Amino acid sequence: MITGKTSTGFEFEIDENVINDMRILDAVSEVANETNLLAISFLVDTLLGENKERLYKHVAEKNGRVPIDKVNSEITEIFKAFGGAGKNS
Repeated sequence: MITGKTSTGFEFEIDENVINDMRILDAVSEVANETNLLAISFLVDTLLGENKERLYKHVAEKNGRVPIDKVNSEITEIFKAFGGAGKNS
């Protein structure tokens, strides 16, 4: 398990095997290249599963909206944790 906390305080725990999926890499590429911004939804579902709503509550604005850019930032930080897995586990 990879555990960590983003700079905004969102705590996560993700099975490192989840990232070993070509569909994840494809979705990351689509988001990074802005060819399919809907791919962020797939990433959130796949990485966080039932914790998706917890992330949404964490980044939600006072009016209840969940900004895409904030979700993207959180997911980016979570991916960085996979790169430094030895430091975060």
